[in-house]
Amino acid sequence: MEAKRARQRKLSDACAVQGISIQALQSVMAKLEIEGASRRQLLQAYHVRFDVVVIHEDLARKKGAPFRWEFADPAELLRVTLEESPQLQEVYRSALHKYPCSATAPWHMIVAFDEFTPGDKLKVHNSRKTMDLIFSFAELGPQALSLTCTWLMPVAIRHAIMMELVGGWPNVFRLILRRLFMAPESFGTTGVAVRIGGVYCSIHAKLHWLLSDGEGHKITLCWKGASSMRPCLVHKNVVMKDARPMEFLGDAFVDICCHEFHRFQVRSSHEFAVSAHKCRGAHELRQAGSMTRTLCEQIEMAEGLKFNPLGAIWDRDLTGRVDIHAAIIMDWVHSALQDGTMNVECLLVVDAAADADLDYSAVEEFLQRPDWEFPKKLRSRCKQLHRIFSEWRLNADEEMDKIRCSASELLSMYGLLRNFVRTRIDNDRDDLKPKLDSFFACCRVVDTSLLLKRGQIKMDAAVERLEKAMVDHMRMHKAAHGTEHIKPKHHWMFDVLERFRRDVLYFRGVRKEELMNFVVDAFFLERSHLICKDAAENVDNTRRYERSVLAGVLNKQCSALQTLVPDSVHLLDHVTAPMPGFPLARVADNMQCDGTYISVGDVVLQGDHCAGVVLACVQEGDAFFIVADVMVLVEQVTPESATWQRDETQAVWAADTVADVHGIVRDTPL
Repeated sequence: MEAKRARQRKLSDACAVQGISIQALQSVMAKLEIEGASRRQLLQAYHVRFDVVVIHEDLARKKGAPFRWEFADPAELLRVTLEESPQLQEVYRSALHKYPCSATAPWHMIVAFDEFTPGDKLKVHNSRKTMDLIFSFAELGPQALSLTCTWLMPVAIRHAIMMELVGGWPNVFRLILRRLFMAPESFGTTGVAVRIGGVYCSIHAKLHWLLSDGEGHKITLCWKGASSMRPCLVHKNVVMKDARPMEFLGDAFVDICCHEFHRFQVRSSHEFAVSAHKCRGAHELRQAGSMTRTLCEQIEMAEGLKFNPLGAIWDRDLTGRVDIHAAIIMDWVHSALQDGTMNVECLLVVDAAADADLDYSAVEEFLQRPDWEFPKKLRSRCKQLHRIFSEWRLNADEEMDKIRCSASELLSMYGLLRNFVRTRIDNDRDDLKPKLDSFFACCRVVDTSLLLKRGQIKMDAAVERLEKAMVDHMRMHKAAHGTEHIKPKHHWMFDVLERFRRDVLYFRGVRKEELMNFVVDAFFLERSHLICKDAAENVDNTRRYERSVLAGVLNKQCSALQTLVPDSVHLLDHVTAPMPGFPLARVADNMQCDGTYISVGDVVLQGDHCAGVVLACVQEGDAFFIVADVMVLVEQVTPESATWQRDETQAVWAADTVADVHGIVRDTPL
């Protein structure tokens, strides 16, 4: 009997690790005589949730038998997650109260997708490279959407499989869009029936944002991409740099080096559909033998598309219901931080520093200073930022030909590099000033993007500020470096700006001004990748890889939903203590506020002229605060950095009014 109980505990513990509740297992355990936690039983328990939402579809392969594709029904996926979490129900209840939903007033769906590779980056297992797709709704609000568990993942499919399929990923994407918006029960037809707080309601939604990087859009929309004659999906009159026929195109056309924002002409959804129609017609004439292959390819080159009969943009029923082109987002994170504009400027400013006898090793030494301190949440990562400039990231000729780092690393590093440039280089040297000004202008673009993302400025004000910053950066960059280093991502930043401007006008029109301030970017995807990677790395047998990965993601999501706090601010510690003198208040060492983590010992800014060291994180009812040792301004060292000193006072600040500081130097212990 004792052995049997031990085996039962083993099964329960194993299921708890996977985030599976005992309640969810009851239907499985009722059928089993628990004589031992066999592998079959554990696998059945692991997949118990996914079995409720799974859909099978046979997809034709280019060679061999069809592939049995397993993915999650979006409608069932939403129902299961809501049933698992009263906390998530509260998020949706609040959103429905604020933004009533109907077929004539649908919510605004965000669909995002990208590829990742499980495992060690130095041991890339290409057979498990995976495309995942997530979706959620803007009406839930940026605070809720900053939490990974509020996003739903119906699709995870291997790259190797997509390459074997007829139609590839464009066909898979087409099918999931049809499931989202055209199925008998979908967000675009009858609405999806869900139960929230015991009351049934329907969620209607339309596609408003379609997020990926440039390569993702290229694959999905059958676009010829950044190196094509038309390297922009948003503007119809932008062509590649140094395009040979520029002199024949006339003044209406510009290339990717243009910084005059008023000259860009937005491509309408109708014009995009016409381009797709021309490519289809050329392909049909080619198939009928009425058009040469060369002429067909020239038409595709002129339109910037590669015809795929199973691609979403050639599905007439789908495009009649879903405006795919209007939903496209060129992501600012990939455009600026992932081998983008900021990477280019960081490399060029380090090259400029070499003219002042300060090479990349001097930057590495500066970042490696032992007196740098960082926020607790980012400390381990930021302590390794100096490695961006180490010899291990040089090319074969021991030169730094590009900045090799992730978007998150660059986001943490660029401010420190700016401080290095401000304090270690003579900014008034005539030979260096144009190059430094170009770098500082690029920093202002990223600064403004971050202020907008953190909600510290409104979208309508940010649009004007961003336009000036982007124009200044492009103008200064060309003055300092010419056009040699300009790439399509420089222009894509103007595409980002165009999307912001369009959302301002749109959400004012539908009287949802709060949503116009919501910035959709790749960091939502990156957080989802972490969960998907964690599940994928435990899947060695790829025979039913997609099923196992999606089951693991769903289990982890449901586990996280059990601790979801509907408010955007909450204490992270499980152990809290009463606050002396305030019987309704609890204190903790850590807090999350709108996706930002604040910990005791962190330095935070409160407004433009006040800073402090966090002493405690406090919750009193529904309100959240921090207690801080106040610091007073001693000297403004550079426009972006200053010297502060503690005074003898403490202050209590509302948690949503403070911002963390990504790097400080403490000359003496605080």
